[in-house]
Amino acid sequence: VGDDPAAAAALADRAVASAVLAGSPHARAAALGAMALATGLGGDRAGSGALFEEALTLADETGDRALEARIAANRIYAQWRSGDLVGMEGAVSAELARLRATGLAEAAGGQLLVARAVVLHGLGRWAELTDHLERTLERPGRLGAQVELLLRLVAVELAADVGRVGDARAGLEALQARPGVDDPEIAYEVLAVRLGIATLALDVPRAAAEQLAADALATAGRITGDAFAAARVRVAALRLRGWASGRPAGPVPIEPGAPAPSAAPDGLGPGGDTPAELCALLHEQAAWTTGTGWSGVIDAWAALPMPHRQAWAQVSAAHEAADRGDPATALDLVDRALATATALGSEPVRARAERLARQVGRRAPRGPGELTARERDVLQEVAHGRTNREIARALGMSDRTVAVHLTRIFAKLGAGTRGEAVHLARHRRLVDQ
Repeated sequence: VGDDPAAAAALADRAVASAVLAGSPHARAAALGAMALATGLGGDRAGSGALFEEALTLADETGDRALEARIAANRIYAQWRSGDLVGMEGAVSAELARLRATGLAEAAGGQLLVARAVVLHGLGRWAELTDHLERTLERPGRLGAQVELLLRLVAVELAADVGRVGDARAGLEALQARPGVDDPEIAYEVLAVRLGIATLALDVPRAAAEQLAADALATAGRITGDAFAAARVRVAALRLRGWASGRPAGPVPIEPGAPAPSAAPDGLGPGGDTPAELCALLHEQAAWTTGTGWSGVIDAWAALPMPHRQAWAQVSAAHEAADRGDPATALDLVDRALATATALGSEPVRARAERLARQVGRRAPRGPGELTARERDVLQEVAHGRTNREIARALGMSDRTVAVHLTRIFAKLGAGTRGEAVHLARHRRLVDQ
């Protein structure tokens, strides 16, 4: 199905014919479910929907609830790959309710819990996602090892997205020590998240970041049978390479030292046989490698809709506009990204958008919770491990003045200790790493 949906659909059609000849409704339901999944991943959403309905009706008539749940889960997977996140959410909720009514929620609902986490993350409903993760992970033993790994991976990705990079890195390290993490479906997701964390932190030497990106691009080139996984890893690697090299809009080469392509590849338009999320990833891959086409990336993520990815694309598009000498367009894109970052609570997007705004000449008034330049100086000295007396000498002020600055810094950051203040400030990029 993943490697060649059209061939899979043809094979499933033969299986349906065999099931009819055998007089087996159970086999026919299973074969129709396989055909529906292949048809959906091939881009025919209407045909896929009709086949899924027929398969589910037959599965219901057989009384095999596990088969019915598996077909329903595949329908949701097809909706996800097609980019129908809104429809997917409704289907997940309905199917979970049905499984609870039939007593199969714990036995067959694990993948649906993952699907709900994925859709809430993609739609930017992060408060609901946090609640969902807390409720589902409070009793991890009932989920199954793979389901728990996938849910915890979503939690790690969310931590990185909101700016808790240290928590995300610690969570990812804990996951990598668990059994089952080498399963390809999980391993590629782990790699993509690892690349994302490195991009947000940017606390490794450029040479190390380049090597991590190069290794990931080589891995993406070896992925067969899952174009989505290959594209996600490749885009995550290109994003790391772009930001680490100071080219947040590209162009960056896919191969180390190779020139970037001069034009985007053909066949990336919406519709057709390319599922919507894969189409968005391919648009972004082309933009990173050419340094152009960011408006198409923005539109592709907006169509899903995936607001967080759209905001990151707006930041890159703003950099591209600034590079070509168009500050007005750059600031407009920055403002749109900032609006999304504020709504989502994405500190990394906010910080990088505001930094670009300052670079192109905007001097926004400082908000009541922001640090003054002198407070940042004091906090930087604290980050270096210096005492109040040492800070006073270094900055030419009294010990009492240092203490006053620290009191105000703690209040603005919501910190209770010097260490916590430094930790919070590093996440907000207020002090050097």
